[in-house]
Amino acid sequence: MWQQELLRNLESLVAAHPSIDAIRPHGSVATGELDSWSDLDVVLTVPCARLRYVFPDLGWLAPLGSIYAMSSNFGAEASVVRIVFENLERLDIRIIPAEPATTYLPSDRGAPIPLTPIQERTAVFLFEALLATAKIGRNDFLIGGHLVLNLERMVLELAML
Repeated sequence: MWQQELLRNLESLVAAHPSIDAIRPHGSVATGELDSWSDLDVVLTVPCARLRYVFPDLGWLAPLGSIYAMSSNFGAEASVVRIVFENLERLDIRIIPAEPATTYLPSDRGAPIPLTPIQERTAVFLFEALLATAKIGRNDFLIGGHLVLNLERMVLELAML
């Protein structure tokens, strides 16, 4: 399946990246329960002092393909990036500190990429639309339908900007 190929390519990138200590598959690819609608979940271990070279700048992922949509969360103990490439392959990356009992402080992250309000909302809309498609494709109509209804609200908000 495409997830295995993406994982191999990502592992090669990580092996060559001096700021990433380790990569570990997670989720359905690790349990063997993946299907064509599954995303690829991985955990990256990154020293706090080198996080800025991995995130929020995702240029190091360019060999995997062009990013079509993404969503990210900063957390005190981990950061999560959810990416959809132009070929619609989905990659979820959880970034954790290499040092035990360490938290990522805002100064460790580097400056976030500035987006206008329209760019930010459009990026969220694209990601939610693709996530809704994946949920419906898996026959998860309750969550997929909920996401579709949220898209209507987002379109109205975008029209008001």
